[in-house]
Amino acid sequence: MSADAADPVVVKDLCVSYGERAILRGVDFRVKKGEIYVLMGPSGCGKTTVLRCLVGLLRPSSGAVTVLGRELSSLDEDQLDRFRPQVGMLFQFGALLNSMTVGDNVALPLRERTDLDPATVHAIVKLKLSMVGLEGTHRRMPAELSGGMRKRAGLARAMVLDPQVYFFDEPTSGLDPVTAAEFDQLVLTLKGALGMTAVVVTHDLDSAFRIADRMGVLINGRLVAEGTPDEIRRVKEGRIHSFVNRTPRAGQDDREVWARFFVYA
Repeated sequence: MSADAADPVVVKDLCVSYGERAILRGVDFRVKKGEIYVLMGPSGCGKTTVLRCLVGLLRPSSGAVTVLGRELSSLDEDQLDRFRPQVGMLFQFGALLNSMTVGDNVALPLRERTDLDPATVHAIVKLKLSMVGLEGTHRRMPAELSGGMRKRAGLARAMVLDPQVYFFDEPTSGLDPVTAAEFDQLVLTLKGALGMTAVVVTHDLDSAFRIADRMGVLINGRLVAEGTPDEIRRVKEGRIHSFVNRTPRAGQDDREVWARFFVYA
């Protein structure tokens, strides 16, 4: 078996451009089975664009994205539709439908994708909610949940079809530090119990260093560093050191710092 076939996620020389504007410039990484890979970087660096390519919502300008042995740009829309249930997606703010109960939100993929009877769907929904610490919430509406609970409900929905790979978009965004730490611990618990394979996109450094087995640092559309959390902490290159340690680079004034870290160049 080739390395590409063995690794659930393989990204090779990924480039994305909008007209003459380059968003991603030759991004390469791979994710091993049972690994949490965190892709982090400042706002506007291209993280969300990578995620859109990983779930087949955006076709790259060049390069290849292979998930579970399927090179996504080679799939037509029908094939992509059949592929997507194999991956679980946790959106930034949970993306629950406000007109539906929590239970109905979690049940939606089962009702759309399977022929399971209502009793079985109900049992699976209760199990998944229990796994994320939301026992007894299936009749509640999303508006009745806290931000952290909505994230957990979104995670339960992502888990409901038992996907082989998970993609998380800024999972701790908008959460207070304690709630974010609790969510991170839930992810680690599920990883231990399920052997979860996940790609997590975030600019939350505390969260990134808590949950990552390996991580990549994306700046200005390029993957500029990759390694374990300890290896990333030891990197001395200016841009990476500044981002990881939340400090401006020596010799830069405020305008230069903002241009590098908060405005896409």
